[in-house]
Amino acid sequence: MTDEKEILHYIEKVDESNPGYMRYRSDSLLKSLFQNLGVVRDDELLLSKFKYSSKPDTTIKSHSGKEIRFHLQKDTTGNNHDRIIVFYDRDSSETRPTFHQKIEYAFLDVIPGGNKELVVLTEDYLMNTDIYTFDVFEIKTKD
Repeated sequence: MTDEKEILHYIEKVDESNPGYMRYRSDSLLKSLFQNLGVVRDDELLLSKFKYSSKPDTTIKSHSGKEIRFHLQKDTTGNNHDRIIVFYDRDSSETRPTFHQKIEYAFLDVIPGGNKELVVLTEDYLMNTDIYTFDVFEIKTKD
């Protein structure tokens, strides 16, 4: 296409069709778990159903009622040094996810067992395509 109006019309048409692609194995356990949570329907990610927070600090309770504190830090230098720091009693742990544009997370019971997992939504944009990734962090304590 060479006509700018034709190109813009085509882009609008594609955007309205709400295209989606999920890469998964046909026996993917996580796909069915996210479907059960109502965040995925067939091969479509339902972003409006993913109720997330973007606060850098949050807490949840362990089974014994102890507080687990989380600090999610977005690197502002552009060196991809994003990190999640978890504090429990006098112990702490750190992992290095990639938040890309912004911090978006929720605590969902993705893995069966009654414990909520930290689910981080990563949004990226590459070659006219929105790319969404869920990173699921299982939270385990020794109590």
